[in-house]
Amino acid sequence: MYPRLIYGSEAFMLNKSELSSLDFVINRLFMKLFRKTILKRLNFVKISLDLIILVMWARRVRNFDSKFVASENAFCKLTLSL
Repeated sequence: MYPRLIYGSEAFMLNKSELSSLDFVINRLFMKLFRKTILKRLNFVKISLDLIILVMWARRVRNFDSKFVASENAFCKLTLSL
C-alpha cells in the first residue's frame, strides 16, 4: 500500500508538512487496523516494518537522483548542464 502512497514523489522536493501529511495516512491506517491510539506502539511497528515516510522518501530520492545523473537521455543531460 505505501509504495502507491509515495509513488513518483521522489521527483519533487517535498517539504516537512507534506511529508507529515503522508505519515498521517500511515498512522491512521495502523490505528484502524490495530484499533490502537497509542502512538508509541505505532511508531515501534512503523520502525520495525520500515514504514517511516521520511526515510522511504529520502531513499527513493537518492535512488532517483543517481539514476537521473547516470542516464544517457538527452533531456537529463541538458537539465544537468543548466
